[in-house]
Amino acid sequence: MGVTPLLKAGHRQELTGFLLIVLAVIVLISLATYDHRDVALFYEEPTILSLGGMDSLATPQLSGGQVKELSFNEILHLRAENSAGIVGAVISHLLLWSIGWSAYVLVLVVVVVGWKLLFKYENSHLRNALLRVYAFVFLLGTLIFLFQLDDPDINSTLVESLSGKAGLTVAGLVRTMLAEIGGFAFLGAALILVFFTIVPFRPKMARATIDRSIAFFRRSSVGTAAYTRSQYKVWRESLSAIFGKHDADAEDGKPVDSESIAPTAIEPEHPKKIEQLPLELDEAIEGPRKLELTTAKLVRRSREPFGQPPLALLHEPVHEDTGASESELDEIAKALRDTLNTFGIENMANSIEKYPGPVITRFEFKPAPGVKINQIVNLADDLALALKASRVR
Repeated sequence: MGVTPLLKAGHRQELTGFLLIVLAVIVLISLATYDHRDVALFYEEPTILSLGGMDSLATPQLSGGQVKELSFNEILHLRAENSAGIVGAVISHLLLWSIGWSAYVLVLVVVVVGWKLLFKYENSHLRNALLRVYAFVFLLGTLIFLFQLDDPDINSTLVESLSGKAGLTVAGLVRTMLAEIGGFAFLGAALILVFFTIVPFRPKMARATIDRSIAFFRRSSVGTAAYTRSQYKVWRESLSAIFGKHDADAEDGKPVDSESIAPTAIEPEHPKKIEQLPLELDEAIEGPRKLELTTAKLVRRSREPFGQPPLALLHEPVHEDTGASESELDEIAKALRDTLNTFGIENMANSIEKYPGPVITRFEFKPAPGVKINQIVNLADDLALALKASRVR
């Protein structure tokens, strides 16, 4: 006898997604309100306990990184500065000490996963993007730690780093294997690769951007220079028209005496005589020239003499019967009926009408009830072949 589950599979996924979102929100609040004065049982250095609020601060003297044992009553009266309480203080310190500030990105990943389970919303691309951002932040923190491994106080700054204790361990391993320069090249290359997976940017795009910028500034400089030259020319012509020669003399440093400038008399203009030039020819004319004339070629005429048309042209022409005979129509109609019967198309009795005259329509028939027009249209080529016609419409 099977046990009936309390929740269905779909409901379990929704409940799991809801719990993940709530947990992620609590962790995010604890990380945002982290305070180094809060109680953390795994502190290596002496910590500040806040008992009963900020008014009663006590600094326990814990030598050698020992953990102070608290009674149950002291734990009940213990108060943390973190908004999520003692649990939030412990969780935030553990996350920041282990993986640093990159923990914020992992919390967002948990929110995205919970949202997908709760609302059945496909957001794998967002989750993958956040994971790439986490890898970038972690590698950046590890690269920074690579040059701080010799610092004796490095352990006290783990909660303020990007990658925490995990990044410090990876940096130490990389420096041991590849030394400082090789480790920098390795971690730097990995950091650049991850960066290119986050940002849709490629080196050729940078080259294209630089080329476009250079071309833009080149066009701008050429256009500005041409515009400046044209404006300078316009301004110079305008100033010359306004101030004239006096400004030019003033610029040369020569004083202009108004008395030395005598008015000039204006003499009336006399009409000029037009001199006729003698006509000279380059070549002398020697006697009269001969003109050559070309005559049109004679048109050949018919040997038959021309005559008036006969009077019979005015008579009414004899009408000839161009239609088919009755026997031919009956034979073609029979072929049409047999062809239709061959393809399973029935027509009404005596429904084939014949038109012997010179008209486009030669035969018309009515199909039996239930016969679709498309069946007849699909047999157009076969009917034309049977009727010896070019086409059937």
